[in-house]
Amino acid sequence: MKMTKMISRVSLLVLISFLSSFAAMAQKVKYKDLIVLLTSKQYEKAEPFLKRYLKENDDNPNAYLFMGMTFQEKSSKMDPLMHTDILCANIDSAVLYYDKAHLGINDKELRRNDEYYEAYTQRDLRTGKFVIKLSTVLLDIETRMTALKERKERIKQLKFNFDESAKKYARANAAYKSIQSAYATEKEFFLRADDETLTALKNLGATFDSVMNTFERYKVVNKELGKTGYNQLVDLQEIKDLKRDGASPVDFMKDDLKLWDYKRWADQAATTVAKEIYPMRDNLVAYDIEVNKLREKLRTDSVAVKSDLTKLVNKMLSDQLKKYDSDPLPLDIFCHEDRRINLSFGCYSS
Repeated sequence: MKMTKMISRVSLLVLISFLSSFAAMAQKVKYKDLIVLLTSKQYEKAEPFLKRYLKENDDNPNAYLFMGMTFQEKSSKMDPLMHTDILCANIDSAVLYYDKAHLGINDKELRRNDEYYEAYTQRDLRTGKFVIKLSTVLLDIETRMTALKERKERIKQLKFNFDESAKKYARANAAYKSIQSAYATEKEFFLRADDETLTALKNLGATFDSVMNTFERYKVVNKELGKTGYNQLVDLQEIKDLKRDGASPVDFMKDDLKLWDYKRWADQAATTVAKEIYPMRDNLVAYDIEVNKLREKLRTDSVAVKSDLTKLVNKMLSDQLKKYDSDPLPLDIFCHEDRRINLSFGCYSS
């Protein structure tokens, strides 16, 4: 424990001495002093001095190696969604400097500056001695470059899928609000629904499907990247009322991601239109035709008309109409027809 404290104090003194020696930027940077910060992985503090050193010295592959590590470290701390472009630029810089180091490091360099490469020291299984092998150093650099290139591509995929998810959801939200604002009530929406409405509902559902598929791809890439600072969990919110629900926007940055389930609502609405509204309209048309036929028949056989009319009344979808309109216009029209042919339907008093 005493030895550890002593080493820490020595390192601190060396660091203070080093920073003091560079208080004036005009002073020449000495790599043997700079290496203290680099080997202790204090890249942020060392970066300005290392950059200045490399402007004056372009023949030190170890400096290029540590410059690569510096940019790699910077990129690892950046937000992949908020600072994507800068992050990728730092990765490119890291790869550039690693490549320069890879080209310059050879056996001669390792023999001459072995103290700079102590992190690569390993035991030789044949001799039992601790050595620094060129193959070990070069393999590490190659591995770093490969990993950084792969990370950059994943980050670009992450950003693309994230942005596309947000954009597509915004389109779905706008499409829904367009439907929402076009009708005074949900009942009016259903009563006025037509083939164009069904197309709009189909497109809304397809857009939301695309949102979920794209966001799932984003989640897969996010998991592959590891620690990104993001872990959104989708919580689908049911739209229960056309006029009250579904209009509010969503912040995709939040971990608790509450999305309006436009797909579910669109599918349910389309089913209602196809299985209830359309058949009801067909029934009303057929009913109107039958009433007109009875009007003609009344001229010759009023008794038969009354019998036929009783059967026709049973086909009238009054309850279904009142589900969407408490005072449905078709019933008023047919009651008017009732008066015209002087018969009592007996079913419109409610």
